[in-house]
Amino acid sequence: MKPIVKFYSILAKLLEIPLAFANKFISSFADKVGVQAKKIQPKVEDQEEIEEVKIKTATFSDMIELNITFCDNYKNNLYNKSASPGFRLSKMEEELIMGIAIEAIRECAEFTVELPPPSEGIYKDQPIHKIMEEVTSEDISIFLGFVKKLSRKIYW
Repeated sequence: MKPIVKFYSILAKLLEIPLAFANKFISSFADKVGVQAKKIQPKVEDQEEIEEVKIKTATFSDMIELNITFCDNYKNNLYNKSASPGFRLSKMEEELIMGIAIEAIRECAEFTVELPPPSEGIYKDQPIHKIMEEVTSEDISIFLGFVKKLSRKIYW
């Protein structure tokens, strides 16, 4: 795994300028269009009106702020940043970490084939291995939002 991480690191440095330009362009376009948060509609057979549920998302910068560290499948930290007030990862760093996290999740999909599907929530009745094989950055952002919300409920 270490050679892959080094490769991604070198690739990120080489692509930093064109990606930064692309990120700036896409961000300004998204701001003009007005991108909205993902909305999920729960399946309710009795109700005629279905309320929209807003799902909270979070970033790896939020996790650093909460002093929460995630590791890959080889117990290597996905990021090595210290929590300091106001610290934020760049969009490129977030995307790089997100890519590594997606790859780590997909590597584990084969081990979940025999697990039963979730009985509720946004992944209701979907096979877990399929969810993990097709994981997206949006899925991870939703999970990070769950972690952020849960961390506020834990009292030390």
